Amino acid sequence: MNSSELTDSDIHTARRNAVGVNADLFVPNAAFEVLVKKLIQKMEEPATLCVRLVREELKQVLEDVTSSCNEIGRFEELKEKVNQECMRLLWAKTKEAGEFVTNIVDMEVAYINTENPGFDKFRSGVYKLMAAHHSSLETKAREQAEDEASSASNGRARVAATKADYMVRNEWKVHHIRILERELAIYVSESDESPLKKVPLENATFQISEADNGVRRVLAVEFAAKRGWLSTATDTLQLRFATDGEASKWLSKLSSAGEGESTRMSTISGGRMSMVPPTASRPIQLNDREKLETEVLRQLLEYYFKIVRESITDSVPKAIMLKLVNALQNNLYQHLMESIDTDDDEMLSELTRESEEVSRKRKEVQERVKALKRAIQVMQEL
Repeated sequence: MNSSELTDSDIHTARRNAVGVNADLFVPNAAFEVLVKKLIQKMEEPATLCVRLVREELKQVLEDVTSSCNEIGRFEELKEKVNQECMRLLWAKTKEAGEFVTNIVDMEVAYINTENPGFDKFRSGVYKLMAAHHSSLETKAREQAEDEASSASNGRARVAATKADYMVRNEWKVHHIRILERELAIYVSESDESPLKKVPLENATFQISEADNGVRRVLAVEFAAKRGWLSTATDTLQLRFATDGEASKWLSKLSSAGEGESTRMSTISGGRMSMVPPTASRPIQLNDREKLETEVLRQLLEYYFKIVRESITDSVPKAIMLKLVNALQNNLYQHLMESIDTDDDEMLSELTRESEEVSRKRKEVQERVKALKRAIQVMQEL
């Protein structure tokens, strides 16, 4: 039993419920308490199970003792009465022990001691690492924003750029290509300010085919081109890369830049096209900050729960010994005397009455004794 029973989704949901729409630098106490209480409450079942197992062992011991006691074996009513009173006391002490063990777990749930010396030291170290990581993330985000602003001011919000062969009048020529937001721009040279051609990537289709030498490294882009003011038509351009890996990498970049659900990627192998259907909608992914906070919260839960688990594991056996084993041992004799020792003669005679089987055997023995005595007397007279 540990924090692995809580999924990242459970931890993230509890954290968002605690902080609302506002981001929190450190782990919120409300989320931590909700989750750790859920873990601690799971300790109640195994703790009460320990009580039941000890009860079954004591029950077996009492039954063995009463059945093997020769002194009361011939009094069936007394034997049954002793057994009933033993079981009654056992069940009463079991109930007390179960309530005591449950109170131990409830006590841990009632107050989450985040000021525990061991936990406080661990939490301080985790928070320092978390704060440093947050600072690095903020610095990285700020630098990225400044780079984007700088690029935008120059009119070139570049995502990626490289050299590639572009088909011009049935002839391959080296050009410079760049991804500008959701468009592919083709330049004659890297120093050109104005592109030779711009291709919209939204809802475009990409495929890799074979080059002249049989290597799959030609990337074809099929896109919607405007024809006049209202009409559009499908157009295609081809780019040739130095290696198949480079072509595959740019296929991925172009498809990501398109950001359209209908963007499709396909490859041609041996003259046949294999279409890959658009991916289904995926669940919301956690960003870097949320992943960090979720992992930090999980570590804090794991450490605090370890402390509580050790405390409960140490306290439950002591509680069972105090409220069940020792209590039964110390009170059994007094309980039996109070239940059986009475001034009611009729009840005493009922408890000490022998069974019919014992009475029958006694009469048989007595008759045999008389027969033997008569036989001895006859032999002496002879």
